[in-house]
Amino acid sequence: MRPLICLLGLLAFSARAEISVVTSISPVYQITQSIMQTVAQPEILIRAGASAHHFAFKPSDFRLLEKAGLVIWIDRHFESGFARVPELLRAQTRGLELLPALGLTGQDGHLWYSPSLLIQIVEQIRFAVSALDPSHEAIYARNAERLSEQILAWEKMTRAQLIQQQPLYLLDHDFLSHFESDMGVRSLAVLHDRNDRQAGISELKR
Repeated sequence: MRPLICLLGLLAFSARAEISVVTSISPVYQITQSIMQTVAQPEILIRAGASAHHFAFKPSDFRLLEKAGLVIWIDRHFESGFARVPELLRAQTRGLELLPALGLTGQDGHLWYSPSLLIQIVEQIRFAVSALDPSHEAIYARNAERLSEQILAWEKMTRAQLIQQQPLYLLDHDFLSHFESDMGVRSLAVLHDRNDRQAGISELKR
C-alpha cells in the first residue's frame, strides 16, 4: 500500500510541467491561468491595482523575463516600459504581443472587454503555450474550450440585458471601444481620449 501511495504522489508531481510563462497584466494572467490550470502556474508582472500605463521594471521583473519560456503582453505601447521587451528576451524565449497578433496594431489595448476578441486571445495563448509545452497540449485545448464556452455564455447574457435596457453612461477615458463595437452600444461622452486630452465643455454639459 505504501509504495502505491508514493507512486501516486510521484505521478501527481510529474503532472506539473517545468515551464515558465510570464504575463503582463491581470486580464492576460487570468486567461493564461485558466488555460494552464492543473499543469503549471503563470507569473504576473503588473499586479491588480497597479497601472499598466505607469509601470517601471524592477530587477526582479527582469529576472522573471530571463527565465521565461513565454512572455505575453498586450502591446509594447500599452504597458509602460514594454517597448524594449522583444529586444530583452532570450533567443529561445517566445514572445506573444497580442495587439499585433490579432492584427490590431495601433488600436485600443483594452481587448478583454470584447467577447469576440477574448475568444481570439484564448486561441492565441493556447497555441503559444502548447508550442512551448506540447506534452500537455490536450489539457490546454480542453481548458481553452471550456473558457471559450464561458465567454460565449457571458456574451449571450450581456446581450440580453442590453436589449432590455440600453445603458446611458459616461466614460472617464476611452477604454470600451471594443466592447461597444461588439455590443452595439455607445457612451454619451468620453472625458479623456487615449492621449489624455480632455473633452470640451459641450461634452461635459451632455
